[in-house]
Amino acid sequence: MTAGTPPPSRRPAFLQISLATQLLILIVLVTLISAVAVHTYVRQQQLTETQNQLDLHAKVLTDRLSDYETLLLSTYSFLYADKQPGTDISTFTTGLHLEQYFPSVHELNILRFSGGRLAQPPRQLGPVTFGPQAGQMIQQTVNAAVRSGTTGLTAPFSAQSRSPLGEEYHSLLVVKPCAVLPTTGKAPCALYALVNVEQLLEEVKQLSPVSTTQVKILMDGRPLSPEPREQSGLLALIGQPVALNTGASGDLLQTTVPRLGHDWTLQVRVPQLSARDPSSLLAPLVVMMGLLAGLLTHRLVSDQLRLNRRLQQANLDLGASQSFLEQSRADFSAIFQAMDGGAAFTTPDGFVRMMNRRYLDLLGLEFRGLAGAHIDQVREQTVVDEPGNRHALFSDESPEEYSGVVRRLHGPGGQTFWGEMSRIRVMGQGQELLGYLHVLRDVSEALESQQRLRDQEQQSRAALDGVPHVLWLSNRRGRLTYANQQFRDLLSGPVVRGQVHPEDLAAYDDLWEVAYTSGQQQEADLRLALRTPEAAFLHGQQPSAPAPGWRWVSLKVAPLHTISGEVNEWIAVATDVHARLMAEQLALAEQDHYRMVLSGMPQLVWTVDADWNVTYVNGRWYDLQPGLPAPVDLDDLALPVHPDDLDRFYQAVAEARSMSRPLEVEVQMVGPEGHYRTYVVRAVPLLGAGDDVVEWVGTTTDVDDQVRAEFRARLMVQISDALSHSPLAQGNELLIQRRSYQHAVELMAASLGAAVALWRTDPLPSEPGSEMETDGAPAQPQYQIHWMGQSFKEDYQLTPEMMQTIEELVRSAAARQEAFVDRDSSLLQALGTAEFLSLPLRGHDGSLRGMLGLAFPRPIHSYDFELAEQVAQRFALALDNDVLRQRASLAQEELQQLNRSLEQRVRERTQELGEANRELEAFSYSVSHDLRTPLRHMTGFGELLRKKLQAENEDLSQQAERYLNVILDSGQRMGHLIDDLLEFSRTGRAELRQQRVDLGALVTGVWAELQPDREGHSVALQLEPLPTVYGDERLLAQVFTNLLGNALKYSRTREEVLIRVDSVPDGEEMAEIRVHDNGVGFDPRYTDKLFGVFQRLHNSDEFEGTGIGLANVRRIIQRHGGRVSAHGEPGVGATFSVTLPLQPRPELPAGTETDARI
Repeated sequence: MTAGTPPPSRRPAFLQISLATQLLILIVLVTLISAVAVHTYVRQQQLTETQNQLDLHAKVLTDRLSDYETLLLSTYSFLYADKQPGTDISTFTTGLHLEQYFPSVHELNILRFSGGRLAQPPRQLGPVTFGPQAGQMIQQTVNAAVRSGTTGLTAPFSAQSRSPLGEEYHSLLVVKPCAVLPTTGKAPCALYALVNVEQLLEEVKQLSPVSTTQVKILMDGRPLSPEPREQSGLLALIGQPVALNTGASGDLLQTTVPRLGHDWTLQVRVPQLSARDPSSLLAPLVVMMGLLAGLLTHRLVSDQLRLNRRLQQANLDLGASQSFLEQSRADFSAIFQAMDGGAAFTTPDGFVRMMNRRYLDLLGLEFRGLAGAHIDQVREQTVVDEPGNRHALFSDESPEEYSGVVRRLHGPGGQTFWGEMSRIRVMGQGQELLGYLHVLRDVSEALESQQRLRDQEQQSRAALDGVPHVLWLSNRRGRLTYANQQFRDLLSGPVVRGQVHPEDLAAYDDLWEVAYTSGQQQEADLRLALRTPEAAFLHGQQPSAPAPGWRWVSLKVAPLHTISGEVNEWIAVATDVHARLMAEQLALAEQDHYRMVLSGMPQLVWTVDADWNVTYVNGRWYDLQPGLPAPVDLDDLALPVHPDDLDRFYQAVAEARSMSRPLEVEVQMVGPEGHYRTYVVRAVPLLGAGDDVVEWVGTTTDVDDQVRAEFRARLMVQISDALSHSPLAQGNELLIQRRSYQHAVELMAASLGAAVALWRTDPLPSEPGSEMETDGAPAQPQYQIHWMGQSFKEDYQLTPEMMQTIEELVRSAAARQEAFVDRDSSLLQALGTAEFLSLPLRGHDGSLRGMLGLAFPRPIHSYDFELAEQVAQRFALALDNDVLRQRASLAQEELQQLNRSLEQRVRERTQELGEANRELEAFSYSVSHDLRTPLRHMTGFGELLRKKLQAENEDLSQQAERYLNVILDSGQRMGHLIDDLLEFSRTGRAELRQQRVDLGALVTGVWAELQPDREGHSVALQLEPLPTVYGDERLLAQVFTNLLGNALKYSRTREEVLIRVDSVPDGEEMAEIRVHDNGVGFDPRYTDKLFGVFQRLHNSDEFEGTGIGLANVRRIIQRHGGRVSAHGEPGVGATFSVTLPLQPRPELPAGTETDARI
């Protein structure tokens, strides 16, 4: 390397390019970053605007739901307010003009029910009907609203209009329960508003200030209405909601608001920016403008660099000449630059000569561009242009000198600050004006400190207003100086003492007196008249109602000291403790109640701690045994336990404690009478926060009666089994084998620990004349004693004398006819027993069947006597059954003999009845034929007489004409009677041909044959499905001809005749066929006369007939093994029913028809 050659540059290659190119690259990078930032900002603005619109739409929806709740509340107030006479709910609803103000409300009415709940799901409300599932949902919502006393809302359900068009739509039901009746404590009804979901959405769309066609509304996560149609394109405006499409790209926005017990979610999907969106062009526009600016900057900087190189050379030439001048000014400049604030020196004309570094730094200026400039230009550039900020600063309007002028100025980096400006004249030695010194100081921090002090004061006030207690400040004279928001909301005025309960005024005055005297904090509980939200609401609904309500508060007062320690003010805080005090009083009352319940329980209740130290026992402990001390520990609780059960008791307690599980053990404990009884001891552990046992709660229950009852039940079952399998003996001496009774006696002896004996007593026949004693009283019956069982054969050696003595005791006890306890007999002492109990065994008719004897080696207890009586009843039943079986056997033999004689008599009687029926039918047939000859003469000659008189043109008188008509009509009616009588006779004699008969086809054919009877009348037949039966098709056709003919005849007075034929099962083998009509009906008191021969309930002038048709029906049905019945009501109609077999059955003889007689 040669001398004078500059060394090569060591900068990186990318820094060796020109400054203009570097600026171009930097501008391009900044432009790209700005484009991305612009795009992000535009997208965020779009989402924010869409979210705001969605929130506005949600508010419109919730406001509309609140309108429904307010509508029900207004109706509720109307129901329980004094109404103008004649005003009902419908009039009130009409006055509301629902179709104008609430077009979505289709129905506003009352749903009434009983029992405080809606028992059945409704199927319709007002103008709509709905399905069972919707009815159940409405029932659940109504019952839930009644239980909670709040307004309820159902989920959307499909409803159908009851109008002829029957349109369907989605509905909601808003429910508010009525007031609870004071008599029953239950609500009798509920108000409801039926809302059309589609109309609701349309109202929300009209009321919303933004477009809502693309908003999806969900109720508890489910769509409120069918999905909206997808739109083909994006909306023109940025931020306007578009239709939801789960497959479309974009951000999903939603907002959820709770209302009426449901969560309402509104969703909208915001698409990405597209080329058709004007805002999407901002980013490309920024890129294009940045590239253009970069190119212009590159050109300008290149020119500037060439100019700078020329200026540098000129400066080098001037540097030498100015060095001396600069040295002389260095001292002044040092002093000028060292000033605390910013300073600028101008000529008297205002042109800038010098500025120190602080001045330039404050304003973010470079002196190079300001040297020689006018100070007004500097002010124009640095003073913020806002109203009043530039006043009196420029030369033409400002005074010659000023100080302390504060203005907002532009600082470095685009920042602003508050600057305090002053202008001072600089005078020379000859008092000539040299120029002006402009001083600038940054006072932003000072101003911010002052603002912070003001903000802190406002925050303190806001914090006191946000305290959820009544708070106020007062001076030393007690005058109110400040009251927070709670004070203003809950109290009625500034004078607190006037709102204290009269009974608490003394406590209030004492509180302040002690506080003023001592200068210390004081506290007291008293009652204040607070305007609670509930009272305020009622006061708003009814201004005459008192607004405040007395509530307990905890009032605390404390002094506020100054820096010198003097009391300047007093602060008072009233905390609402009404609910806590009421809860404490309720808890104390409940605690006393539970103590009373535990004391009154029939069981012994006790509690112990974790170490089994007794903490509580109720009064049952001292009832166990007189003189028992109050228990302290486990050993004291074990004092009443039988010694034989102590080990088992302690072992059960130890196992329960070691495993922290419930305790249950059965032990013998001494009872109130000094006897040991069976008790069950139970205890459960109560766990603390760390799953450690902190207490045991136990009970001791007397189960002695239950144990003895179980023992008696088992013993009675064993004895019953022993006695119930006793076979009959073959002889006449004993009907029951002795070993059965012996086994039962041994079971009883082993259970009672006593000697048991059973005797059967057979009464001895009395001798003639011995029925009365000598004194006139009835003589005592005598019995023969039979030993049926004894349990002391092996234990006692009974001598014949002892046996004789025992039998005498039994006879004596039998003579008493009642239970007897013997304690003084010498026989008892000989046998080593203490007491002997004898019990009589009586049969169902009260006669004595036997005796039961029990010898106890100890005194007899009450439960021994009860058990003995139960066993005695079982032995008496067994002995009585033996007697009854013997009597039944004898009666069976007599019955068999009687049956044999009766069978012969029945055969004879049946033959006689058959002959009588045949003679009766032959008689009726011959009489019917014999009556036809004179009847034909009467009618024939009557017709001839009428024709002869008509041919001779002879006029008859009205009376003669009537007589002739009566003769002819009577003859015709007599002919019909004879025909029906012959038919009735043939029905009884005809052979029954059984086959499968399709009743549906049969009735259809009969109805077709009755076509002439239906002419001129509006008749409808409703034929239900009928079964296939077994019977004679010809006779069954006659039955339904009579039934349908009668239905037509007795219904012809109706304009619209309806006859219905149906069937119902009658058991497994029969079917009941019913014929209903809406005719004149009949009096049900005369039902029995309907099926008799010649029996009629209507006059023949009204309805023709002979009275034999229904008798024929009854005879035919009875021959088929069925029965007939009828039900009617005058003016309503009648129902005739017949039963027919579903399977073949044997024919019943005609002679069995006892009621169908001539």
